[in-house]
Amino acid sequence: MHDTRKGEIRTMSTPHDEPERTLPEVITIPNIKGEMCELRPATWADCERMDDIHAFDDAEVITGKSSRAERAAVRSWVSRSIVWTGGGTSAGAMPDYSDPESRGVMAWSMYAPERPSSAAPQGSDDAGGHAEEPASHLIGMIFLVDIDGWGKSARLQVVLGIDYRGRGYSRDAMPRVMTYGFAPEPVGLGLERIWLSLPDANTRNSSVYESLGFDLTGRSRNAMWDGRDGTYHDLLIFDEIAEEYDPIRSLAAFGLHNIIDNPGVKEALAARERTMEIAQRTADGADGTNAAAGAGSDDAVAGGAGSDGAGRASGADRANRGFSQAPGAADAATSAASSAAGQDADLPGGTPDEETSSSMHTEWAYGDDASRQPEKRAWWRNLGRNRNRKGDA
Repeated sequence: MHDTRKGEIRTMSTPHDEPERTLPEVITIPNIKGEMCELRPATWADCERMDDIHAFDDAEVITGKSSRAERAAVRSWVSRSIVWTGGGTSAGAMPDYSDPESRGVMAWSMYAPERPSSAAPQGSDDAGGHAEEPASHLIGMIFLVDIDGWGKSARLQVVLGIDYRGRGYSRDAMPRVMTYGFAPEPVGLGLERIWLSLPDANTRNSSVYESLGFDLTGRSRNAMWDGRDGTYHDLLIFDEIAEEYDPIRSLAAFGLHNIIDNPGVKEALAARERTMEIAQRTADGADGTNAAAGAGSDDAVAGGAGSDGAGRASGADRANRGFSQAPGAADAATSAASSAAGQDADLPGGTPDEETSSSMHTEWAYGDDASRQPEKRAWWRNLGRNRNRKGDA
């Protein structure tokens, strides 16, 4: 196709010249296994049971919405998720996902194993002939909403029953859904960015999101209405992009591990290994250059701190530079998991230790703040630094 405007001949791109950036008409929502819970495609029956576990209690504190508004949102998300999988409706009623502006929703029900009953042996019926209790029970739901096929982004949302908050279920489920979301198509969604939001009054959750690798990247002023005190509150925006996501450390920080059969895990680990190999070769080259420059020096012969005397960085030095460690060998991750055992991103319980959150963030696999991407250090974050606020000369 050509454009002959003003005598010029320009070759215009066609839809076949670039990858498809629209959502599929029908999608399959995969099962995702965790160590504490299992994620299954959400059903309408599960949605109706969310009230039974009081999943919408205290919604104003957690999400900034009223319980009624949160319930309506969840019911809408589950309905749209079921429609996208091609179930429960006719084809004519399905949204037109060929439109780049269309937004998809994927909903999973979170199930935790039942505790063994001491009253009756497992697998037996009681005297009344009732069947045994199910092997697992509903504890909440997790969603990818506002899935943007053009911009390759989605918003992550967790809604848990009131008795299942503060137990670490979100920390088990969120990284596994993120691994699937970031995995390349057709294994995953091929997302570039996953984001979430919370009201500024919910300070307890922000440290947990940061420990999962999210960055606070924005603040929408007066975006949420709080009917309890009749005032507006700011909405905090956290996000994470694909190249910063570490599928191992996101779980190892809380003593959890990847399950290789989950969607996207093999691809994520392979990509991570390639990244580490490149980083290792770069570090070895830099160490070799430094060793050559310091040849003949007594300090170089003796070997400085963090060096094994052969021009290679020690394990501790590599960790300080931001190299990831395997879950079984990550002492820092184990320490972080112990310090964060009583925290979760779902229930406003005890106030998390800010120092613990800060240390977990600086030990994150992507490295310290100096090595982060420039756009993460926006110019407005530096305004007012080193300013003499007392008016002294």
